[in-house]
Amino acid sequence: MSKFVQALSFALFFAPGITTAQVVISEIMYDLEGSDTGREWVEVFNTGSTPVPLTEWKLFEADSNHNIIAYSGGESLPGGAYAIIADNPAKFLVDRPTYTDALFDSSFSLSNTGETLTLRCCSTDENLIDKDSVFYDPGIGAAGDGNTLHRASTQSSSFAAAAPTPGTGSLQKTGGGNNSVPAFDTDGVAVEAPESNSSSAGTVSSSSAVLARVSAGSNRTVIAGIEAQLEASAYDGSNRPVEAEFRWNFGDGATALGRSVSHKWEYAGRYAVVLEAVRYGEKASHRITVSVEFPELSFKALPDGGVIIENLSNRELDLSGWRIAERGMTFVFPQNTIVLRGASIRLSSTNIGFFASASITLLYPNGTVFSTGTPDVTEEGALTPALAETTFVDTSAIEPTLENRLEPDSALIEDVEPDIVQEKTEEETPPPQDQAGQRSEQLAAAAAAGVGSNMSLLWWLGALLLLALAGVAVYAARRLGRREWAIIEDTSE
Repeated sequence: MSKFVQALSFALFFAPGITTAQVVISEIMYDLEGSDTGREWVEVFNTGSTPVPLTEWKLFEADSNHNIIAYSGGESLPGGAYAIIADNPAKFLVDRPTYTDALFDSSFSLSNTGETLTLRCCSTDENLIDKDSVFYDPGIGAAGDGNTLHRASTQSSSFAAAAPTPGTGSLQKTGGGNNSVPAFDTDGVAVEAPESNSSSAGTVSSSSAVLARVSAGSNRTVIAGIEAQLEASAYDGSNRPVEAEFRWNFGDGATALGRSVSHKWEYAGRYAVVLEAVRYGEKASHRITVSVEFPELSFKALPDGGVIIENLSNRELDLSGWRIAERGMTFVFPQNTIVLRGASIRLSSTNIGFFASASITLLYPNGTVFSTGTPDVTEEGALTPALAETTFVDTSAIEPTLENRLEPDSALIEDVEPDIVQEKTEEETPPPQDQAGQRSEQLAAAAAAGVGSNMSLLWWLGALLLLALAGVAVYAARRLGRREWAIIEDTSE
């Protein structure tokens, strides 16, 4: 008997028309202003109290069962929560950059002339069960005027045109999750699931007072040393914003209280940021990952008065709000100024509105100086002054020294007297070979002192030749002097 009851309960649960769907289509954006290719979306709402694995469901449209794929926020839709199924989630986030709730991807193209949309689950394509089916047509409204079609209630399939509210709405949970799989006791008899929306404090029982979830936003990348803004949001069981006490842990030892906070990470790295919300004793938390990086870019002033900024990192760099300043003049980069990885952008003086010099500065959006521009030395002729300065050597200290060292040799050749030569001993007069060696050492010292100078090779060759001739002359003079002295001594005998 118990098996029969269990089978009957299971059959009644899946029988079409006997139960209402736990997940329903709540809002439809079928015709946007301008081109709507890839920008259409459908909002769904979980009327129950238990999560639904939405990736196991299908969206039937244009005679096709379209898969539903998790994009952000997980694969399941919590009880009393909304989610967006977008034809192109990336384009949806461009249109709705503040959206932070559950987002799913699918592949469909909604007709601007109206059609039927059906949510199906939870088996193969041959055995899918229709859970919710609605029909819309442009006669209701929202035909290219910026509005969307909103469902009146979970018990009705009627829609009305109004301003878009993706992720929020006025639909209410039916309580207890009327279409969740029933639980069974040990005898196989279906039992009612416990109500999950009562307040733990026991003082507030309305679902609008229950804290269902909290959001700290999405994962993000920030710049080290620069204040980053973080915003918290809390929602009740009907996915409506509620007030709560927010506590932040930034993952680097710092904490803060408040809905809107700012924080500055001093060091690069990846940080787990945890937001906890408290309301009437209920608690909910949300964790995001914040990647902190130092900007890797070069900033140079060009000779023509422009500037060049090169992205040296391996990811795109958003310069929105950054500033270039000089002598009280400022240029602010417009929103969505993206420098691709490994790429550069060049701004002329016309673009920035003034002539850039070496004193120009690049500022963070908060006004902190990131870099002072340096002249772009890659331009033709920019290195000429530097080269002239580094290769210049004063030779005035070298040439007189060489001249002074050569003058005694010339005087010795012209004014030498035999009697003076006779009195000099071997110790007092170094051999000509030693003098030549000494002069070679002097020349080497002079050459070492002039390393890096711009003297020509011809000058050095001339100096060497002059020195060699002087050595030969000295040697010849000494030889001739000794011979004359020897002849005089022989004559006297």
